[in-house]
Amino acid sequence: MELRQLRYFLAVAEEKHFGHAAERLKIAQSGLSQQIKTLERSLGIQLFVRDRRRVELTAAGEYLFEEARSLLAHARRVEETLPLVDRGKGGLLKVATGSAGLHPLAGDLIDRFRERFPEVELRVVPGSGPQNLEALQRRDVDLAFVSFPFEPLEGLSLLPTGTLEIMVALSERHRLASKERISRRELLAEPFLTLSRTSDPTLMDHIHRSLFGDREHPSLIEAPDVNEVTRLARLTRSEELVGLGLPAEAELRIPGLAHRRVEDPVPVVEYGLAWFEEHASPFAATFIDSVRDDLRVGQA
Repeated sequence: MELRQLRYFLAVAEEKHFGHAAERLKIAQSGLSQQIKTLERSLGIQLFVRDRRRVELTAAGEYLFEEARSLLAHARRVEETLPLVDRGKGGLLKVATGSAGLHPLAGDLIDRFRERFPEVELRVVPGSGPQNLEALQRRDVDLAFVSFPFEPLEGLSLLPTGTLEIMVALSERHRLASKERISRRELLAEPFLTLSRTSDPTLMDHIHRSLFGDREHPSLIEAPDVNEVTRLARLTRSEELVGLGLPAEAELRIPGLAHRRVEDPVPVVEYGLAWFEEHASPFAATFIDSVRDDLRVGQA
């Protein structure tokens, strides 16, 4: 088997379609089909069950799918780590973090690990929750800070690290800014600026239920392409909008912007560290132990 053949095999297995896999790999579909047939002949085993619409893995294909992921991840890691070892580093660790400010402890935990283990090259990979979980499955990262709930994944380990209170952000001139806590009934009466549900459907549904209860908000405004700075600026300018807010944003004390808590029960998001036992870096277990030690110290 060649690594190139394994990459082609993985693309077809993940896409379940030769045409889509060929587009993803930027090669001709005929060439891809021939490479898969060559791989099957060399192994003497059928890897796919094909029909006109899609392809499915055989039992042997399912086994190779998991092994190929690990083999390719290890090959990538060797290629990435060699220059680091040449510069005197002990190895590489890749940790995914949230890109929406939902994991406030992550930065401190990463900084403390770097202080304790300077010989390890730790690279941070920001992304959304689904992106980070997909990166874990592909073994593109070793560990990921994730918010939950999320769709369960077989074999995934999770270490809870904290909870985050969900707040609302609004202009200081908004009529609700004078309140210390805002009721869910009042939130339902105001246009509400939120992140796109497509960014993380399971998590966003949880946040909306926590904020609004079982009722659907009648004036929900999704902002799929608005970055954090633009979103907060829009809320600062508007005397009509209320929006999703986080404690970390409140600490920035942006002029003209107020953050307010929501009535009991307080809406929260839990977050933690996730990983699969079969990870590429030998330093993943060291990072997990470091996080556990820090959490014990914090609880003492």
